[in-house]
Amino acid sequence: MSNLFPLPPIFEPVSESERLAVLDSYDVLDSAPESGFDDVVMLARQICETPIALVSLVASDRQWFKAVSGLSVCETPLDQSVCAHALRQTETLIIPDLTKDERTRDNPLVTGDPFIRFYAGALLTSPSGIPIGTVCVIDTEPRPEGLTADQQFALEALGRQVMTMLELRRSVLESEMTASQQRSEVSRSAARAIESERLAAKLRINEERLRMAQEAGRVGSFEIDVSTDRIAVTEQFCLIFGLPMTMSMPAADIEKLVHPDDLNLVSSRDSRQKGNASLYSEYRIRRPDNGEIVWVARRAQFIRDALGATTRLLGTIQDITERKGIEQRQKVLNDELSHRLKNTLAMVQAIARQTLRNASDREAVRSFESRVNALSHAHDILLRQSWSAADMQELMTGVLALLGDRQRFVMSGPRVALGPRAALSFSLLMHELATNALKYGALSVQTGTVDLTWAIEGGTLTFTWVERGGPAVAAPIKTGLGSRLIDMGFLGTGKTSKSYNPLGLEVEITAPLASVEDPS
Repeated sequence: MSNLFPLPPIFEPVSESERLAVLDSYDVLDSAPESGFDDVVMLARQICETPIALVSLVASDRQWFKAVSGLSVCETPLDQSVCAHALRQTETLIIPDLTKDERTRDNPLVTGDPFIRFYAGALLTSPSGIPIGTVCVIDTEPRPEGLTADQQFALEALGRQVMTMLELRRSVLESEMTASQQRSEVSRSAARAIESERLAAKLRINEERLRMAQEAGRVGSFEIDVSTDRIAVTEQFCLIFGLPMTMSMPAADIEKLVHPDDLNLVSSRDSRQKGNASLYSEYRIRRPDNGEIVWVARRAQFIRDALGATTRLLGTIQDITERKGIEQRQKVLNDELSHRLKNTLAMVQAIARQTLRNASDREAVRSFESRVNALSHAHDILLRQSWSAADMQELMTGVLALLGDRQRFVMSGPRVALGPRAALSFSLLMHELATNALKYGALSVQTGTVDLTWAIEGGTLTFTWVERGGPAVAAPIKTGLGSRLIDMGFLGTGKTSKSYNPLGLEVEITAPLASVEDPS
């Protein structure tokens, strides 16, 4: 298989053939799923609060996932591997925004579905110091702050845990081979006993690392046997739920602790058997030890047999009470800020109306007020997202609803989160295009429609506005503020092209995706 993006040698001075020989020694590629590795990705995803986590092994022409959570594939070509870049590091690789890093900005998984934006990978390094893969977490949103110190520590601890499991796996294979070769030797029982003790010691170390990772991330894990409906839990799980330390219990005992208003958010015996329970939920519980109400986030995944029937539900639990409190306080502040901003914009409109009451051009006054309304709508959306981003389609829908019949607009395109500056600029752009269509274009007659489409390719956002069914159009003799706002496009970056097709106006605006998504 040829690579679209040739990669330099992964590990020096060790040759690539030597590195691949170390990977082959574990005999793990294309092996069946194992619960220990599945637990690792569930923990990594929960601790780092990302939608995707992988145990990724980098082979000669592909990266293969021993465990995966949040993706539907088990491998990708090497030219799509971010983990291959991590193998050139001596420590955990963190890329806050993949579209801004020259190593990854052209990666097909960045420029196309699933549009990954953030990566953090802790190295899987053999005892001889040779990297074979990573435990990595991936987000579809950029994360300028990267990981917290606790999250990075936990991710690296999970990486060490994976290597312990791989070493155990190799030791078992070697032990079985050795036992086969030594069946005729009287001493084989003693040798197996020594090997068993060595494996048991490694398992104890492995369990201790898992416990430390859970404590660092304040995450508990659980496993439900669907046939018996009993739940096995960890120590951290019991601490979060305020339960005495226990290994297992009926799952119904846990469900009794859920707040009555949130019962629809948790899995039930029926939904677990059918395999249709929600895999992520946030809900409240009442701790039996002190009566406190606690918010928890639960991530899970089903394990199925060869016939597709669910056999186990694996998952993690994290106490998010503090986060919920912060979100509630932020909401109160946002509501207050929104109220004050609305008052300010209303005052601006009132001052302008009073100042311009004798102006002869009433149309200019109405245009000014309408533009302020468009800005006000964009502010509302940004405030709901703590002034970090506004969904492009939601912004379009709201601004266009102020001016015309929503049914006459046809929209299609991927989700794009506009940064604050781009959101305000784009709201004015939509306002001007719709206003022109109402006055002179497709929306000036009952039969006219507007198609709005947008796409992302090669790190560039392209937006098109196409009017049809209206009167024949021609280029204007003179241009005003509205035309200049349209020509500016997104923040004055990229380019804008207009075609005065007799069938209707056509506008295409392009801009670098990174600039329109910039949260600053």
